[in-house]
Amino acid sequence: MAWVSELIEKRPKTEQVLLYACENDHAAVARLKEQLQQKVLVLPCMVDRICAARNIFADKGAGNTPALVNSLLTSLCNISPFFRIEVLAEPYEGEIVVLERPQFAPPPPFGGPNVHAPQLRAAAHYLCQRKIGLVNGMHTTLAFLTACSRRDELLAAAKEAAKPRTARSSSSSSSSSSSSSGSSSSADAKGSSSSSSSSSSSSESPDPLLVALRSVPLLKEAEMQQQQKETMWAWLTARCLQVLWEHDKEVIKVPYASVDYLYLFGAAHVWVCAIGIDFAQTRYHQRLRDDRRSWQAAAAAAKSAATAAATAAAAAKTAATAATAAKTAATSKTAATAAAAKAATSASVAAAGAAGATAKTAAGSRAQHQQQLLQHLLQQQQQQHLLQQQVESSGAYVAAAAIASSTAEAAAVNVFV
Repeated sequence: MAWVSELIEKRPKTEQVLLYACENDHAAVARLKEQLQQKVLVLPCMVDRICAARNIFADKGAGNTPALVNSLLTSLCNISPFFRIEVLAEPYEGEIVVLERPQFAPPPPFGGPNVHAPQLRAAAHYLCQRKIGLVNGMHTTLAFLTACSRRDELLAAAKEAAKPRTARSSSSSSSSSSSSSGSSSSADAKGSSSSSSSSSSSSESPDPLLVALRSVPLLKEAEMQQQQKETMWAWLTARCLQVLWEHDKEVIKVPYASVDYLYLFGAAHVWVCAIGIDFAQTRYHQRLRDDRRSWQAAAAAAKSAATAAATAAAAAKTAATAATAAKTAATSKTAATAAAAKAATSASVAAAGAAGATAKTAAGSRAQHQQQLLQHLLQQQQQQHLLQQQVESSGAYVAAAAIASSTAEAAAVNVFV
């Protein structure tokens, strides 16, 4: 930060210092912006290129420093060059996008067809999202394709990683101790035991899954099978369509309609790209309209079905009410029948009781009559006996006996009838 402060102090107070932070660690850029907010305007930049190395030389000489940089340092800062920075990057040229360029800010201090500093923030946001979707996103796709191609190996490592750490460390320490004892048989036993114990206690076994993942190289298109290539290109097409769908076509045309792009590729390609984007979005909108009509028809059919279901439910409810009423009537009829049967039974019992009482009364009357007849018969016998005594005494025995016997027979018949 010392050289930054020196540059700031040598600048005129009326001029604002711009610092283009070409760093994808956006959190670090935000912290730097907060620290320098009173002195420097930090402009975050999206860098779509991987740096392989960076070397800073304090040789205070021009060396390999470009002449343009030397002249800028001399004219703007009134200082002579005192350092040299060399950055090595991957062969892919990549892009640099200034995300928050002020409205009246000069062009960035680096140029080329891969540098974008649009005044429209929506265009910068599109370029940033395009990089995140097509670069970071496709790296994720390649990572999953690579993991699927090494499925058995990674599953075995995952099972090993799922074991308790103590079991892994004990197995690794036992294997290491056995190998060390076999290789150093001539060494002193005490020294070898102390060294093996110290090494096993100081180091822990690494995670087998992380070791396996780090040892697997990322798949390249030349190494892929046909199905893997088709999967990769399908994901790439889907990500391109997603980026086109999330941004307005007029915003997308802004970075491609620059002078550098027209100079390199010609105006025809720009308008072909615009027409292709317009066709893609129009087809998407048409597809959405067709889907919306289908959804509306399906919603109307669902509403009709719901109305029919409600009508059927009301009819079923009415039928259930009628069934309940019929059941209540049947229950009332059954109760009336039971009451009538009970009344008939009571009447029968009462009639039987009355008949029994009548029969009992009649039987009592008949018994009384029979008793009266028996008493009368006894009286007749007594009278016959008296008459017999009188007949015997008077000499008319035969006639009296005949009369008495006929009278007694008639009386006996009357008694038993």
